[in-house]
Amino acid sequence: QRSKELLVYWKFYCMVDYYCCTITPLLKKFNVSLNPHALKHLILQDSRSRDTLSNVVAYLKSRSSCRGSVFKGNNDSTLKFALQYAQQCPMIEDEWYYQKENAEKLRDKRWKKIKEQKKKLIELRNRFRNEKKKTGSISSRLECSRNEDRNYNATSHYSRKYKSDTTWTLEEDLDSQDETICNIKNRIRKKNKAPSPIINP
Repeated sequence: QRSKELLVYWKFYCMVDYYCCTITPLLKKFNVSLNPHALKHLILQDSRSRDTLSNVVAYLKSRSSCRGSVFKGNNDSTLKFALQYAQQCPMIEDEWYYQKENAEKLRDKRWKKIKEQKKKLIELRNRFRNEKKKTGSISSRLECSRNEDRNYNATSHYSRKYKSDTTWTLEEDLDSQDETICNIKNRIRKKNKAPSPIINP
């Protein structure tokens, strides 16, 4: 009974394969995924079943090709069949070119964004160096102004320490510079991050 059930499954497989070859002639150039030698162990007593077996074996042998079997695991033949089918199918070909065009647009958009990001990064780094130089200049002037204040306080009779307007202004400028440099550092850190990856269609 099991032999007959298995034979029925293989017979339907042959029928489906024949139909697929009719609507997709390219499939005829590739092997079927079943090996007819696997049927030699079937135990069939009636002549009708044996005739069916002979027909199934004959069909499977007629579907032999040097190109390999398709739809049998992850093999090269299945990939070759898929690529050849896609190349001759107008609908798939149109979809392929559409997706390819979209992928190229995404790629160009990404590279444009990367170039803009690099350009902005160079500008930020140049600005960072200039602001550091400016900070150094302010620090030097502030140190000179504080020295003058200390010298004045050393000769003054007032108990309250004197701080010149120049010192006040330079201290405010230095605080502002520290904040500016910190802001530039954060912007550089963000620009150093890689853009979002492209997910191919």
